[in-house]
Amino acid sequence: MIVINTNIVALGEKIQRLRDLKVQCEGLDVRTVPSEGSGWTNAQLWELDNQYTVLRDAMTGLLDNSIQFFENVRQSMVESDEASAAGIVGGGGFR
Repeated sequence: MIVINTNIVALGEKIQRLRDLKVQCEGLDVRTVPSEGSGWTNAQLWELDNQYTVLRDAMTGLLDNSIQFFENVRQSMVESDEASAAGIVGGGGFR
């Protein structure tokens, strides 16, 4: 059996860092400054604006999924530890 040693407190701190980063990403305004004209450069600026918006939205989604995953891992570890402790304290041993 493989044992994975994880510091639950440190995991919680990293989850909070991910939450903070997500808030920061959501707050980014990636729009370009409106400009006059309809030339090639202006079209490229608008395309760049669209690509940065897609990138921000993808990054926010990735952060959200990562937060949910690590919260589930943390919760599972806490529940497993509590179940193990209850088995030891209750005299039932490990099952």
